[in-house]
Amino acid sequence: MVAALRKGEFCSEPARATIPHNFEMITAEGWTCPVRRSPGDAFGLLLRGAPGRALVGMHGLLTETDLLVWQSTTLLHADVERVAGLRGVRIMLRNSGVRVENETVAMPERFPWLFPDAVRTAELEVEERRQAVAAWLTTNRRLCVLYPSGVEIDWYAEPAALPAATMVTLPPG
Repeated sequence: MVAALRKGEFCSEPARATIPHNFEMITAEGWTCPVRRSPGDAFGLLLRGAPGRALVGMHGLLTETDLLVWQSTTLLHADVERVAGLRGVRIMLRNSGVRVENETVAMPERFPWLFPDAVRTAELEVEERRQAVAAWLTTNRRLCVLYPSGVEIDWYAEPAALPAATMVTLPPG
């Protein structure tokens, strides 16, 4: 069953636990956009084999327990967060890895499962936070399904809040 959630609608707390594995969102332009929850290894195989241009707009929202994936150039991470009632690490999926939104290291208080100790986190430099996020991403079970040989991690900013980092490739687990 596919549920349709309109932009601006917000899931209540009980509904958050029952977000379907496949649902559709309506973009601001009125287009439907399928969203997939925690896709499996078949999706990973397609992802890794797709030509780069086929992955334009391939977004992901990685929470403590789930990965939501959709492909759109107009449906933003913030829209999916608002509709699904979730907060997650904003990523863009590529053939060999992910691009991670700098928000994750710029505002660690939004990600308590990544940075549970606020006092210690405040003492960390930006690069130390990036390393902590990269370590979490490389062991994340949802990403390991999509990238079983290891995940490349790159960073991006919307808006440019932090200086650019170099791309790093870390082996799995």
